[in-house]
Amino acid sequence: MGMKRQSTLIKKVAQNLGAESIKPGFNVRVYGILIDAQEKKLLILDEKIQGQRLIKFPGGGVEYLEAPEQALKREFIEELNLNISLGPLFFVSKKFYRSFFRPQQLIGIYWQVQVEQGVPEAQNPHCKLLWRPLHELTPMELTHPQDQEVAQIVIEKFKHP
Repeated sequence: MGMKRQSTLIKKVAQNLGAESIKPGFNVRVYGILIDAQEKKLLILDEKIQGQRLIKFPGGGVEYLEAPEQALKREFIEELNLNISLGPLFFVSKKFYRSFFRPQQLIGIYWQVQVEQGVPEAQNPHCKLLWRPLHELTPMELTHPQDQEVAQIVIEKFKHP
């Protein structure tokens, strides 16, 4: 395929996705699925970011030259003052998602995580911890469509004993 034809094809795909204003590049985000196995509850956060209320999984952005695994550990310390270990990789973006705060494509990487040390405490006054019973959790509680997709998988995998 020639470069001009490829460029035209990319523009058409962007229009179909509503992504004409997306700049080339990616916003890589990492998140942790933290489940209290005894209580059968999932930790999600209710945060106000740039004036917008978001219900999301704990985690955040990968910084330049940072490994995704290290980024997730850093985010848990920054957000929750919590040391974690990473379990199995749980989910990686499989389709196009637009980043909320940057005109870029969002790539999300989610791991199951376990507490190594500490008790989760919100480090930001604009953040509340929500321990949601798995049997009550619904995907639509989460704000971003990618988190909703992951929540559905969490429900299917962990809801039943």
